[in-house]
Amino acid sequence: MLMKPGFDGLFANDALLLTPTSEMMEAMPAYVGQWMIWLMVIGISALILSFKKIEARYIAGAYICSILAGFIVGRIVGAENYHYGSISLLHVIFWTPAVVAILRRLKSINFKSFYGVWLILALATMIFSLVYDWRDAITYLGLIL
Repeated sequence: MLMKPGFDGLFANDALLLTPTSEMMEAMPAYVGQWMIWLMVIGISALILSFKKIEARYIAGAYICSILAGFIVGRIVGAENYHYGSISLLHVIFWTPAVVAILRRLKSINFKSFYGVWLILALATMIFSLVYDWRDAITYLGLIL
């Protein structure tokens, strides 16, 4: 019996991980779409703040690199072979180093400032996402290799 793309509890099931990105929105619950909007808010705000703050540059750079890599990979392998799991893999590749770099700089941040609050929110968002991305990326690699 074929599994329908979706979520098993909190995690993407194997069928969703292998779903082409062009079809993945149909298989997603509304809260995942809302989460994606929140990720865009963090990415855009990081881009704006990156003109003055190095940690925001790390976040903006991670977002930009994962988006550009996604476009490049999608063009190389074709839309039907660029899967939901590929996005998780790109997040792991580009977001993990940004999170580590920011964690190393936390001592220099004023958490009572607007920027400090924003940075904690952005960092928490990325770490939360990476928990799922690491699991999905490892599962996805197991399915395609």
